[in-house]
Amino acid sequence: MSRHYGVRGALPFGHWAKQSSLGRDGGAAETHEPGHGTVPGNKSEGWPRHKGSTDGTALDEQRRQLVAAVVETEYGLTRAIASARLPGSFLRGVTLWRASRAWSASASLRAATRLTSRGRRMDLETEKKAAAEAAAALVGDGMLIGLGTGSTVAYLLPALARRARALRCVATSPLTEEAARRAGLVVEPFGGHDRFDLAIDGADQIAPDGWLVKGGGAAHTREKLVAASAERFVVIADSAKPVARLHGPIPLELLEFGLQSTLRRLGTVRRRDVPQSPDGGIIVDFTGAVDDPATLAERLARTPGVVEHGLFPPEMVTMALVARGTEVETLVFTPR
Repeated sequence: MSRHYGVRGALPFGHWAKQSSLGRDGGAAETHEPGHGTVPGNKSEGWPRHKGSTDGTALDEQRRQLVAAVVETEYGLTRAIASARLPGSFLRGVTLWRASRAWSASASLRAATRLTSRGRRMDLETEKKAAAEAAAALVGDGMLIGLGTGSTVAYLLPALARRARALRCVATSPLTEEAARRAGLVVEPFGGHDRFDLAIDGADQIAPDGWLVKGGGAAHTREKLVAASAERFVVIADSAKPVARLHGPIPLELLEFGLQSTLRRLGTVRRRDVPQSPDGGIIVDFTGAVDDPATLAERLARTPGVVEHGLFPPEMVTMALVARGTEVETLVFTPR
């Protein structure tokens, strides 16, 4: 994997920086595989790309050109100095000039990266909102809805409040419950219900075959229980969530009792610096290989001390609504 940074070689930085901040070109992903406009671990050729979306290839090529120009200039200067007998004072001046050039180029690259990252974050937030509003359109009056947890669900709550009347909800975390009540939604305890008309939640990763990784919000145990109890489970996501294949980290909720013993049996895990789950579990991330999600899910499920893992099978997922730019794509998976 390589990182490409480049700017338009012949134009001053202020000129092209202003241009890149005007449109969506600044929304490019920061890392790219060579020769592809795809994000490693985030997109692959297996996922369709909306024609109107921008992958930032032009901006990356501009950055690459500047780096190449600086390297070529420095190489030529070094050869010239090596072949000439020059006074020490001149050499010191050249050294200072080279340091100034390097600092200036570095500052330009840092500024370009900040513009790119900021634009990409803004694009993803817009996509989250689009996916959430598409999911809200599936909700009818009087439905019982299971609400997931996370940044995409945060956009869902006001959309639900605007759309449906006599809506009843069950939240998977205190954070979601509080936000739902603020939005004007009626939130009820799960204990009095055994099924939902619809459950809506985000995801950390979506594989082409429908396997999910969830649990970035440390509520995947409750989220899985709600999803399993719903007639339809709809996943909402931005364009960064589809991946070629699932990879770590995989969130796990563990019993606090016997924690060190459980960690030893799991092996490749790291403790996450987050509060305990809504039910008092310890949140860790499995960082080992995910060669086959079904095999790993089975292994994690039968490990004593593991309350629940963040792998969701495709048969649990009705559809995924993935926003790409302003368009929302519906992905329907065929279970194995």
